[in-house]
Amino acid sequence: MDGSLSRMRGKADFRLMRELLGLPQEWVAKRVGVDARTVRNWESPRYFYPPKREAWDLVEGLWRRADGKAAGLVEIASSAARVARERGVEPAPLMLAYWR
Repeated sequence: MDGSLSRMRGKADFRLMRELLGLPQEWVAKRVGVDARTVRNWESPRYFYPPKREAWDLVEGLWRRADGKAAGLVEIASSAARVARERGVEPAPLMLAYWR
């Protein structure tokens, strides 16, 4: 297995990931060289054909990038909390919202 996220994902997963990332269907379509209607059909349960590999690569790449940035923010917050505790200060809880 090549480790790609899409190996075990379906049409609904593609749509969910695209929407969570805030990517319009038209934007995805333009980036992978298809019509926006094609992207709608990829996501529709009425049509058989799934998203093409280039579309999965695009969405997965952006998903990994967003996940990496979120992990970086968590690491920064954790380091700041550790320093505060070392100085005898209990840090206030911090909510990190990174999806739109």
